[in-house]
This record gives sequence, structure tokens and C-alpha cells, in this order.
Amino acid sequence: MWNFNNFILTEVTDRCNLECPHCYHLPDNKIKDVSIESLVERFTNYPDGIQHVVLAGAESSLRKDIKELCIEVSKLNKTPHLLTNGVRFADEDFVKEITTAECDIIINIGLNHKDYLGNNTIRNKQLKGIENINRHSGILSY
Repeated sequence: MWNFNNFILTEVTDRCNLECPHCYHLPDNKIKDVSIESLVERFTNYPDGIQHVVLAGAESSLRKDIKELCIEVSKLNKTPHLLTNGVRFADEDFVKEITTAECDIIINIGLNHKDYLGNNTIRNKQLKGIENINRHSGILSY
């Protein structure tokens, strides 16, 4: 059972691969990501008892160093979780790479229903992402 008192959500990028009209985060794909070192410093200053770090943003999986960031979170004896729209996980090679970092992957699939974006293209990529994650790791939350 999950205890949400020991979770913290932190934004690690402002970039996104979608333009959902309902999103709370207005993405900016031109902003450079904060360094891993500054994020790790932030993580070490979290209150005692925080065991889970949810890596969010506009779209967390767009960080070029997301695997390395997950590994650094693990080194702090915290469990990294990726909050994602799931689109990038349609790329099976990316899934194979990221699952070696032992991240829990949280796909916020419901917010990207086909009616929001006007077609099934994005939804199909998300479903393919779920399939890939289940095939290669089995560490998926919805």
C-alpha cells in the first residue's frame, strides 16, 4: 500500500512533446533543463521520511539525462518515479534503456484521451508505451 505522505513531486523540465489544451503546465521547449547536480541538492534537502521522488514537469521523459537522474535519485535511497504522458515510451529502445534505471513509471494516460487532441495518434502511442513498459519491466502505474 502506498503512503502518499512520503512522496514528493518535483518538476525536472519545462519541455513537452504535446500541446494539451487542458494542461496545468505551459511548456517551454526552449528552456534548458536544470542540472542533475542542482536537482540532487534539492532532493537531499527534502524533509526526512520522503522515500519517493516523482519526477514531473511538462514531460519528464524529455530530459536527455532522465536515466541518469533516476539513478542519482536511487543513490539517495529514494525511489524515482516518472510522471509522464507515455508518448516517448512507444519507442521500445527508450523503454529498454530507462527500465535499467529501475524507475517506477506513472503514466497519466486519462488526461490525454483522444477527444482532447482530436485524434487517436497520441492515444495509440501512449497505449504502445504501456505495452512496451509491461513487456520490459512490469513497473507501471496508471
